[in-house]
Amino acid sequence: MWFNFWPFKQQTPAPLSVRNSRMEGTVKWFDTERGFGFIVPENDGRDVFLHIYDVRGGHNGNRPYPEQGQRVRYTLLVTAKDQHRAKDVEIQGSERRRG
Repeated sequence: MWFNFWPFKQQTPAPLSVRNSRMEGTVKWFDTERGFGFIVPENDGRDVFLHIYDVRGGHNGNRPYPEQGQRVRYTLLVTAKDQHRAKDVEIQGSERRRG
């Protein structure tokens, strides 16, 4: 059949592994202009990527910006390429900057 020779393969999304337990760490740095940064996990593991859209709180784009040295709780997502990403990030403490 002619469709068996279609030159493009259908892309399938990379499988993800989510660690269900909440983890804690410290913000290593966060660039407010670009909207991302990294977290140093409490267990001294690999740095974890943090994006502003994964931070809890705020409505209509009014999310709190994480600050360097601030404590956070998050769910760890590991991609098929072994990239570590923070999801559902909760900033600890009461002092938060809004963006």
